[in-house]
Amino acid sequence: MNSPPDIPQTVTITCPTCGTPLHPDVTKLARKIRCHDCFVAVPVPSLDEVLKQQAKKRPRKREDVGTYRVLSDEKDDSSQPAPTLAPFTKVICRICNARLHPEVREKAYQLPCPDCHEPVDVPALKDVPQEPLRKREPRKIGSYKKDEAIVRPKLQTSYLEVQAEIRREVIEPPPRWTFFSGVFTFPCRPGVLQRWGLLSLGFTVLSLLIVLLIMLIGGGSSFGVVGAAFLGLPTIWIMLWSLSYAAACCLPVVTDTAAGMDRIANWPDPLWNEWMAQLLYLGYVGCEALTIGYGVSAIAHLFGLPVWATWTATTFLLYPIFQLSSLEANSFLIPVTRPILRSLVSFWWGWLMFYALSGMLISACVGLAVIGRMWSPMLIALVLGPMVAATLLIVARLLGRLAWRIVAAAQAEGRRLQTTQMLETASKPKATDAG
Repeated sequence: MNSPPDIPQTVTITCPTCGTPLHPDVTKLARKIRCHDCFVAVPVPSLDEVLKQQAKKRPRKREDVGTYRVLSDEKDDSSQPAPTLAPFTKVICRICNARLHPEVREKAYQLPCPDCHEPVDVPALKDVPQEPLRKREPRKIGSYKKDEAIVRPKLQTSYLEVQAEIRREVIEPPPRWTFFSGVFTFPCRPGVLQRWGLLSLGFTVLSLLIVLLIMLIGGGSSFGVVGAAFLGLPTIWIMLWSLSYAAACCLPVVTDTAAGMDRIANWPDPLWNEWMAQLLYLGYVGCEALTIGYGVSAIAHLFGLPVWATWTATTFLLYPIFQLSSLEANSFLIPVTRPILRSLVSFWWGWLMFYALSGMLISACVGLAVIGRMWSPMLIALVLGPMVAATLLIVARLLGRLAWRIVAAAQAEGRRLQTTQMLETASKPKATDAG
């Protein structure tokens, strides 16, 4: 059953400790409740006390707002400017000529000047001329024809044409003795010598560990097998470090030399994880050459040719082609590109020179390793490490010089074709005039 509307259901009280407003239910008897913030007992008045407090409150008297009506259009004078009085006027001090803007009153009065503090007379309201409001004339927008075309000025595009021109850096021509000038002394240059030293250290330690592993395993004793097992893991780690650092050093040698740079600027940072990425890249290109080389050797074996010799020769011939093609295409997934294949015919003597020089260097390393196996393996391992490191740097330099020659020849051919087209374009109007 609902209670009458004049009986309140709740009452608003304030906690005397924290000032939190509370809204408990109104009951017939007075009681106490706990504040939900400070947990202090707060008294709640009874229903009779609440009704007495409401009776003491004065009822709010409603103001009479009157009535209103809609103004007719005939009596609408909202468009007429209302007369205005000048609430302020301008007076000038007779002593210091200061400009004052005092309030205008019904009677004249005086006020002190803020600069010289002398009394200044302010005229009465009736003596101040009234200034009527200025009527703002509507702006003339003129007229226009519907079918009239808008004539726009022609924009000058000469600046944009110059900015849109594709500028290509022209690589300087390679030296006359491309495959000999500064190539074989490249490891001894400043900036390269320390890299050669680190590579030599890595390959020397790797060679010594490999020789030691071969001696331990070849002995046939149980001690040798245990020693080889302990040396196997360090050998793998040193091999990965040496090969990854060699890949990270040789790749910028090829790219910077191909760009016409005599000094290498993009040497690798001392981050082993980035070296591994370079090693995987070069290893993938090498696997492509090895795969095709194995297929060629399998076919050559049918004709009685040795498999290992054919496989090695084919891989040696294909790897430089695949490497330059992947660099030219900027993708390791493209093993062969048209410019590199075209250079095999147009620049055959450069390829022949590269294969001859790099083949002699690699053959010297292989021959030294074979001789060391029969003579003094430990002594030859000490010499073979720096020799392998120098061979890798020199072969990378030779490959970069070969790419430099190919790029320079392509640029010269492009300039020749551009000149021919310009001459043909310039000669066409002359032939028309003559006709």
